[in-house]
Amino acid sequence: KDPSGPAGRGLGSVTDLLKKAKTVVYTVDDEIINLMGTWYYDETKEGKSINFQKDGICYYRYYQYFGEGTFSSLNGWVSQKGVWNYSATNKILSITMNGEVTYYYLIENLTTTNVKLVLRENNPAGKSMIFSDSILYK
Repeated sequence: KDPSGPAGRGLGSVTDLLKKAKTVVYTVDDEIINLMGTWYYDETKEGKSINFQKDGICYYRYYQYFGEGTFSSLNGWVSQKGVWNYSATNKILSITMNGEVTYYYLIENLTTTNVKLVLRENNPAGKSMIFSDSILYK
């Protein structure tokens, strides 16, 4: 940290460490290791999906439809980047998608092929773009 810079904790020497590191190893809590990878919102495993990566990044893929007709340049598959974090103490998964506030989920019935993310009671108003009442499939 540059002592002549602004006050505050920031990332301190962690930033310097990551710049000089030859490799960075991310670990995921054993109880949610099966959450890593791509999850589909449909049993056919096609279309809309969310991908959780070990580095705390997630990507939501969905079909965007704006405008009339087949030839709208705004229609098509798009990805939205977000960040996730899991608290092993509280058993809560927090997900923040770009342009959204953070939403908190409980993970139900996590297996190697199925999971259900349930919104906690203490969440912001509305629902996140990634929310689904149904089971996700891997």
